Formats: sequence, structure tokens, C-alpha cells
Amino acid sequence: WAQREFLLRNLQTMMGAAWPIPSFPTPWWPEAEPFLKGLDNQGRPIKKELFAGAIQVGKTFHTALAVFSYHPWAKLAWWVAPRFEDAQYGMKYLAAWFQAEGNLAHINMPPGGGPWKLITRDGLEIKSQSAQNPENLAGESPDIVVIDEAGRCSYDAYLICRSRVVPKGGRLILCGTFEGADSWYAHLYKRWMAPNHDGAQAYRLPAWVNRVYYPGGRQDPKILDFEREFATSRPDVWKARFVGEPANPPG
Repeated sequence: WAQREFLLRNLQTMMGAAWPIPSFPTPWWPEAEPFLKGLDNQGRPIKKELFAGAIQVGKTFHTALAVFSYHPWAKLAWWVAPRFEDAQYGMKYLAAWFQAEGNLAHINMPPGGGPWKLITRDGLEIKSQSAQNPENLAGESPDIVVIDEAGRCSYDAYLICRSRVVPKGGRLILCGTFEGADSWYAHLYKRWMAPNHDGAQAYRLPAWVNRVYYPGGRQDPKILDFEREFATSRPDVWKARFVGEPANPPG
């Protein structure tokens, strides 16, 4: 977790010209302190994380950063998404960062909608996986499993991914918006935001944590304009797209 904090504060300087995120000149956001604790709400080490939030706020980026910070202790990681192409953003971040630090040994990223793979010089293999057929998420026990756009994946896919990290005591990381998400994702978010027995922690990233797009934070004029337009007429859109909360909180 100390490494993650160092990366959050210094990654842009380390990467230099290879920094692949023009809309995020620094990954640090003021609300990031819980993200750095390494402990859940009951003070226990975190093994499962969920990055929920608004659109264009950096959920996939922070998920990729989590994988990047864990990589010295892992040999196999899956990046699961509803479709292979949905996993490409996170894989691109990781490829750029490993390349910049001279730690990329092999990369296979063919165009189109097929699987991607990269291997680092220190022995980590990262594969993209599609959740369209959950029964195909089999045959291996990864140290890290990411479920990107998790709310668009089935509950069965989540259960399979969760079971796959058990043998090695690995890490499970979910990310995605609540817009168009299945109900299981909102239930899991609610459970992991509260004290729980899962060794899990959820984080909410509202739109205004992106200080590049919204330098004024919560009181940025653009955010206030969105609030006036959507909060009353379309509260579901306001909550899911900008506040980063389920439109209808689960019971």
C-alpha cells in the first residue's frame, strides 16, 4: 500500500512522455485517503475492492493502478470484462506503464475483439477475458482478477471470478458505473461500503473528483449546471452518471 501511495503521487513524473492519460495529469485525487489505507472499515487487510463511480472519472485507471501496485507479488492476473474489447483500456494502461519502466517482456494485442495478453520481465502474465460465457472462466487460479464494467457482467460471472482467487488467497477488484448495471452490483457496493466480513472495501468516485474536468470540485459550475438539469427531472441519471451512486439504493 505504501507502493500504491507512491505510485499515485509520482506516476506521471516516472512515466514522462509515456503518460497515457491526457485528461488525468495527476492520478492523485483529494478523496483518495481511504484508497491508501490497505484496511477495510474494520481495520483488516483488504482482499477485495470495488471502484464505483461516475462516468469519465478514472475507475478503470485506478483499477489498473491497483494491479500495477500488486504486480511484484503476482504471477497471473485476469482482466475480465463483458466483452474482450471492454478490457482493452485497462490493458493499455498496464502495457504503457510496464513498457515505461522497462518491464515488458511480451505483448500480444491484436486488433479486433479477441483476447489480449502481456507478460512482464519479472514473471507476471496478464490476460483479458470475456464474461459473455462465464463457464469459460476456468482452468486457472489467478493471483488477481479484475472485473471491469462489473455491473454489466452477470452475477454468475462474479461468483466464478470470486471463486478463482480463493486457492491462492488472491485479490478481486471490481469497477464500473451504476448506469445500466444489474442489481447484484449495487447490492455488493452497499455491502462493501459498510463494515463486512468479506475483507472488502468499496470506493465511490463522484464526477467532481476529476479536478481536470471539474477544477472547482463539488462546487464546479459545470457540476452545478448538471445538478440543476438532472437532479430533479432525472434523478436516476444524476445519481448514476455524476454522483456515482445507485439510482435506486438496494434494500
